[in-house]
Amino acid sequence: MACCRICIDDMKKPVSLPCGHMFCSECIIKTVKNVKTYTHLHPCPICRSMYNIAPINLAVVPPNLRPFVTPSIRRVYLDIPDAADEGSSKDAAHSSGPGLAAESELQRLRAENEALRANCGMWRKRAEMHGTANLGLINFAKVVRDQAAILARERDDLQTECRSLKRKIEDIEMAKYSEAALASPLFSDYEHDQTKTLDSHSLLFAPAFRFASDALPARDDIKGESVDDSPMLTASTSASRPTKRRKVSDVVTSFHHKKPTIRSLVSPPELSSLSPLYDPCA
Repeated sequence: MACCRICIDDMKKPVSLPCGHMFCSECIIKTVKNVKTYTHLHPCPICRSMYNIAPINLAVVPPNLRPFVTPSIRRVYLDIPDAADEGSSKDAAHSSGPGLAAESELQRLRAENEALRANCGMWRKRAEMHGTANLGLINFAKVVRDQAAILARERDDLQTECRSLKRKIEDIEMAKYSEAALASPLFSDYEHDQTKTLDSHSLLFAPAFRFASDALPARDDIKGESVDDSPMLTASTSASRPTKRRKVSDVVTSFHHKKPTIRSLVSPPELSSLSPLYDPCA
């Protein structure tokens, strides 16, 4: 009995494709249905040659050509040997050495096919689980990537805002420092010195002493002693000429005929108000 290349088992209701390969009818139907993109052209599972699954409307085919029109998937009828023939063949195989080895090899291959069929189901389930896990990981990685991009944008915005706030703080500190420097005692004293005016009543800025009379008469000595001029005149004239002595009679005469001149000093009002003991004419 021929073996199907899809289910790896004996063919059940075998069908043939245009390329000549045969499969079980149920296997080829499942293969066509598993293709999600529905199309009328499908490849052969073995040689990948295309075949058409669309039915042919015989009404449009001329009657003389209808016997030659066959569908792409055709049913095949294989001859199955009888049980007697099979038993005789087995006896012949057992009787001969090579036939016995072939029979044991066939049994081993069938056992391997059964094991592979069971393993295929197990590995199919594992593949589905693996695909689901990978899909979940892919979605999770995409979400993490999007979240990282959002966090990076937020970080850049916060850094920009932080730099602007730092600049504002520096400007405020500089303004406070400038105000403190302007309000410091040193700077205020300097401004006061620059803006204050001279006080005419202050003792430091009082006018200098001056004599009430511009003429400075010489003092006469009544007893006949040498009469010197004032210290200022003496200092200015002693270097040029010697002091001249006067006679007693001249002194007495001038003393009786001349009215003595009283010299007074003009003092600022501050000195007059300091003490009643101060007399500018003393």
